[in-house]
Amino acid sequence: MSSGSSTLLPLKSYEECLAFKTATGRPVRLDECIHGTRELLRAIEDNAIDVLNLKIGRVEGLTKAKLLRDLCVAVGIPMYIQDTSGGGFNAAATAHLAQSTPPGLGLSAWDCAIAVTNQIGQGLERNRPKQMRAPEIPDSGVEPDLDALGKPVALYGNG
Repeated sequence: MSSGSSTLLPLKSYEECLAFKTATGRPVRLDECIHGTRELLRAIEDNAIDVLNLKIGRVEGLTKAKLLRDLCVAVGIPMYIQDTSGGGFNAAATAHLAQSTPPGLGLSAWDCAIAVTNQIGQGLERNRPKQMRAPEIPDSGVEPDLDALGKPVALYGNG
């Protein structure tokens, strides 16, 4: 997506975003066309990106999202950090990734758990409306709600 002073123009492909950036010099926020390192490196090389909308689920998980975040940090590209959807576990991953991003490069983080009515995990700290914070412990900080999960469909191992 390209970002103007007050409007967003949805563009359908990376090529359209690159053509827009080349023709206008306007800032461009890339979103759906970045699925991994290859696309991000191409966008950096083409000078086609000013901001990344980094969605953890779209890039196949937290490990790959951290890699893309670190690449953006290395070259100074700010990011919106979020997930495509999910509950408390997804929101905790988003909060941890956002909080570990250097100041000025993490523009915002979206608490995707607010869009889910049936939570299967609890514990992400929400200090105020519209503000979440990952706990400062070496874990996600979210405990599964066993009642919400229901009975297991299968058990494996010695348990």
